[in-house]
Amino acid sequence: MKKATAITFYLPAPNTLNAQSFSQVLTALGGSEILKIVNIVTLNDSSLSVDAIVPVLKFQGLQEFVLDIFGLQEERSPEPGSRILHKLVDGVASMTPRSLRTLVIPRCRVLRYNSSTHTYPAVSSLIYIAQHVPELTKLSLAIDSSARPDNETLKSLLNGWDRLTAASNLLHLEVLEMRQAAFGPRECLELARLLDAIFPQLMSITMARVAKRSTGWDEAWEVVEENRKMCKEIRLWRGMK
Repeated sequence: MKKATAITFYLPAPNTLNAQSFSQVLTALGGSEILKIVNIVTLNDSSLSVDAIVPVLKFQGLQEFVLDIFGLQEERSPEPGSRILHKLVDGVASMTPRSLRTLVIPRCRVLRYNSSTHTYPAVSSLIYIAQHVPELTKLSLAIDSSARPDNETLKSLLNGWDRLTAASNLLHLEVLEMRQAAFGPRECLELARLLDAIFPQLMSITMARVAKRSTGWDEAWEVVEENRKMCKEIRLWRGMK
């Protein structure tokens, strides 16, 4: 183990693995400064509480964290779905040193406490990520780009973006689109403008590589990416004048 730089955890049969049971495994590993890549994988409907996941981020020097699991689960009490993801992001932001560069959570839904209901992160969660972990260079995330948990609009999110925020270093964004409603007439352009604002260094938006994913939204996201590249070119051109 002292020479291992990567480790993969496979979750057991469908259930929720809680913080106590998982922390015992992490304690056995100790605060490894050698591990660079941690994968947590399930081939079934297992979920994992955020409280159980956060201790993984105490591995100093961790560069890549892959959560290929069914869902993020509340540990104790009900709270907004977006807050569950944000707790994970806060854990990344609290790393010392802030070494993580790749965060992959491509099919995670957010499971409510003692409930069968679930949600997916909204576009506003991308803003939270840009604000709190600008050091990330690759992000893979399941989102519902139509979700408006606080009745916001894409335009209001863009107008509310603080241009003085430290620029995100994100280069590659992978998306697993989970929306049900069709894209509105101007939604692709407005989403592109927002993404260009919060991720100014972004080089590519692609669809997450997840088995059996729906391809129904691929064309819409291709339009988003075309518009984002156009917005970036215009922004850079204006910056040269």
